[in-house]
Amino acid sequence: MGTGPEFANQAEAAEAALAGLGYLAALDPAQLPVCEQARLLQLLEQAHGLETAARTGILHGFTPRRATTRTATTAPDRGW
Repeated sequence: MGTGPEFANQAEAAEAALAGLGYLAALDPAQLPVCEQARLLQLLEQAHGLETAARTGILHGFTPRRATTRTATTAPDRGW
């Protein structure tokens, strides 16, 4: 798709995203120059948009299949 990093699977990509956000959450913004704070805020807004798109796609995948929470499998579509 792009020139970004390659991941072995979805879980690996999600774990990398969490690790990056954890790193940013631990930063002391007072130690950063204002221009760097502004740039991080811009990047976090972009990340938020991508997270929303990813979440929407995943939730959309659940809806037509009528996934059951008890077995984590899809229920047959009975049409009624």
